[in-house]
Amino acid sequence: MDTGRVTSAVAMLRAQGRRPSVRNVRALIGGSFRDLTRLLKEAIMMTETPDMVTVVPRNTLDQARQAVHDAEAHLHAVSQERGRLRRAQLALEPAILSGAATPAQRRTYHELYDAIRQQDGLCQQAKAALAGKQREVRQLATRAAELPRMIASYEAALAPEGLYGHRIVEAERRLALFRREYEAKAQELAALEGELHALTGEARLEGLRRQWERE
Repeated sequence: MDTGRVTSAVAMLRAQGRRPSVRNVRALIGGSFRDLTRLLKEAIMMTETPDMVTVVPRNTLDQARQAVHDAEAHLHAVSQERGRLRRAQLALEPAILSGAATPAQRRTYHELYDAIRQQDGLCQQAKAALAGKQREVRQLATRAAELPRMIASYEAALAPEGLYGHRIVEAERRLALFRREYEAKAQELAALEGELHALTGEARLEGLRRQWERE
């Protein structure tokens, strides 16, 4: 039994969508629970432990949250600027609507209109960027939350008792005990059969002897 065979068994189980537990690996390649526990641990460490450790680096999640904070600040600044431009435009509207606006006021009003439209576009971009950053944080947080479950799953896979392993171990113990009892009973039965054969032979001889005496 070597790590290579166990690694191959693990790959086969994963391809079948099954958990690489000691029990499942043992069903494929045999071996003792003690050896498989050690070899399976080595196989999983070589193939999956790096992925587990890098599921979501702490600094990555912190950076994503900081990016959300920066995106929120940017959206707030863009919204504030749009509000300022709109207030300036509203201040000119009475003169524009009444027709009393000067050429300079009309020019400023149109410039403000164009600037507000530009800020609307920037607001939409900022909202989309913020939504993307928030989605990234949610995904990273979900992956971080999955890490304890993944660790527990691998620990369960490495445990000698596994999912039903403790029942398997108990069944194997009882089977070994039953086998010993069966062998003892088989020996006892063989002895009894020998004794019966001897007694039967003696009885037949005794019957023949008495028949001869009568004759």
